Amino acid sequence: SIIDKKTNYRTRSILCYPLVDRHGECFGVIEAINKLIPPFNIDDEELIKLLSYQANIIFRSLNSYDDMQ
Repeated sequence: SIIDKKTNYRTRSILCYPLVDRHGECFGVIEAINKLIPPFNIDDEELIKLLSYQANIIFRSLNSYDDMQ
């Protein structure tokens, strides 16, 4: 990829999941790259979904805190 060429890095595998706000809008993604023992599997998918859910809770809390300021 272009990014690999610019960074001199080799992406072999990637797993990503969206970060979605309370309105259903995607505001980012969480990614895992280059699993040491490929391929990514259903357990990896479940883990990244869980991490996405937890990140959304944190971002919502931060946004609520900012709204109170």
